Amino acid sequence: MASTGIFDNDLILPGVITEIIPDYAQDYDTSSFGTTESVTIIGTAFNGPVGRVVPIYSPEHAKYIFGDSFDPTTRREASLVAEVYDAWERGCRTIYGIRVSGKEIYKDYSFATETKLKLRVSGIFPSNDNKEVYMNFFTTQSANGEVGTIRIYKPADRSNMKEKMQGLVLSQNQMLVTEIKLAGYGITKDSRLVDVINIVNGTENNNVLRLAIVNEEGADVTTSSKEAQSLSIGVMFPGLYTIGRDKNTSEVTVKTETNYVLSSENKPHENYQEPIWKELVVNTDVTKSYPIFAKSNGDLNSLLGAISVDAAGEWLKPVGAIDKITIKDKVDYEEAELEEFDLYQRLGSGFAQTAQIIEVKNNSGHVKGYKVTVPNSNDINRVVAIQDGIYSMLENHSTNYTVMSCANAESKISGKLPRKDSFKKRQAGVIMLKDNLTDVVELTARVDERDFSEATNVSVEIVSVQDGISQEEVLAKLTTEHKFERIVTITETEAQNAKFAEGTRVMVKPDVVSGNIFDETLTLKAVKNGTLVEVQEDGLFIVEHDNKLYAIELASNITSGKGLDADKYIHKMIT
Repeated sequence: MASTGIFDNDLILPGVITEIIPDYAQDYDTSSFGTTESVTIIGTAFNGPVGRVVPIYSPEHAKYIFGDSFDPTTRREASLVAEVYDAWERGCRTIYGIRVSGKEIYKDYSFATETKLKLRVSGIFPSNDNKEVYMNFFTTQSANGEVGTIRIYKPADRSNMKEKMQGLVLSQNQMLVTEIKLAGYGITKDSRLVDVINIVNGTENNNVLRLAIVNEEGADVTTSSKEAQSLSIGVMFPGLYTIGRDKNTSEVTVKTETNYVLSSENKPHENYQEPIWKELVVNTDVTKSYPIFAKSNGDLNSLLGAISVDAAGEWLKPVGAIDKITIKDKVDYEEAELEEFDLYQRLGSGFAQTAQIIEVKNNSGHVKGYKVTVPNSNDINRVVAIQDGIYSMLENHSTNYTVMSCANAESKISGKLPRKDSFKKRQAGVIMLKDNLTDVVELTARVDERDFSEATNVSVEIVSVQDGISQEEVLAKLTTEHKFERIVTITETEAQNAKFAEGTRVMVKPDVVSGNIFDETLTLKAVKNGTLVEVQEDGLFIVEHDNKLYAIELASNITSGKGLDADKYIHKMIT
């Protein structure tokens, strides 16, 4: 099995030195490191790990890990690398660098199976340059179960020393492609997804992207979740995976289409055990949790407009190709320019005074507005500690000198009340699905309460497992002896005024059920000529009573059976 990616092990351990030999420093001269007194430099950067102590072996090495000290496009400066150059020129050869700020850049993608887990594609370090990086997963339909190829595209300025020495960098205006042929690792569609993740993260020339499996809260559960361990690469959708992009260009026709497929007819991989799975037919919407893909290259060509797609992925190689179909988001993931108080918070080991927002009422007691003020002196939350940060991490790091390159230690931070907008929170929208005026399903959007970007409109469409397939057809295809049909349940009073489509069957129960539903007489009825009439039919049915689901056997209007747990029903049933 391939090793984990560069820095992966160290990045999850607080207060450790990130060892970059041999992955990132194997072609740099490390012989002079440790020959002088040590200095640890804290500052801002455009790339590299955040909040980790990194040994620096030369100014060029610092530039490769942390980026340039100046961005000519945005006219912004970063202090860390410039200070490394200065320390080197003054004769220091034992230098450590610590990047103080940066925001993780990632996107979570859905799987073909019904799971709350997601595939997270993220930049290995916070950088706006990661918006130029993307991954294409191309699958094959071979009979032996071979899964296909993963290609990672990155700008030439993210090439490592080995790629330069191999002559792969012909120009700074080119995209480098790292191709991972999964068959060479013995990977089939039934192979574990975590094994593929380890291969991708451990690939030598992949110094830009990292894959992981995350849960609903966004926590990495790649190695800790049994469900994550059980996922196969066959449930990963093929297509183009991007990060840091939130809109399509005007030339693109936005379309998303998925199908639910019965496993009895076709499977995403041979050992797939669930009754249904989701097939991605086409997606060109970069805001969706699917990669950009179409089963037909012709369809993808017609939808993407300015791009000519080919099966080999050559269309993704030109610089700027991705910009013709998607637009970069406006988020600054580098945070190279921080306000003094933001920097103070990142450093930690200090204290801060809080603020609160209160209602302002008129003489009649009605709220007329809000204002920001300082809590009373006896409020226990008036002053709070800022504990975790760079300083607390440095307690476990031995160095002769520490240099703050982005501020003076004696800088005085004056207090300033935040604006009212700082207290705003985004509220999630709720969609309630009803059945005969009864709330059946509540859908709540998952939003970041601090994210005030443009709201996304969400529509809900309820479709059958396959277009044109009835519940009877679904039941007929299930390979089990006990097949229960889900049926609408109404009371005798509701039956008098109920209006259903011709042929609809319903289960009628008494208005008052004094005890167990199995002790009552249920009547099966169907709509004939616009009227509900009794139907003499035996069978197995799922009925609803008192917000619970029950499996019953109907024989000559005598019910028998047992209650069925609703969660298990929803998990196991198809429709």
